[in-house]
Amino acid sequence: NDFVAVRLFEVESDLALPDDRRFRNEGIIVGFGPGVPDGSGRRCPSQLSLGDVVLIQEKSVLTYIDDDKYPYHGAKIALVAERNLLCKLNPVPFRLVD
Repeated sequence: NDFVAVRLFEVESDLALPDDRRFRNEGIIVGFGPGVPDGSGRRCPSQLSLGDVVLIQEKSVLTYIDDDKYPYHGAKIALVAERNLLCKLNPVPFRLVD
C-alpha cells in the first residue's frame, strides 16, 4: 500500500556510510501505491511524486524487479516501503544512460 518503485542508480560519494561503503543508493520514483489505510476507510496519500529523487538503504529493499520490457529495459527497479526511504533529495540535472 505504501510501496514505491525506485529506479536505482549508484553515485560515488565522499560520505562514509557505517558499513565503510563509499557509495549510496539513489533513485528516481517511477511508481507508488495508493497509500496506507488510515483506519477510517480512507487512505493517507503518498508524500512523493513521480520523478522525485530519493536515497535508500539497500537493506530496506523488499524486492527487485527485473523487467526486460520498455521503458525500464536493463534498469534496476527496487520496491521499498515509503516509510523506509532515508530522504528525498534535491534534484540535480542528469541524463539516464541505458
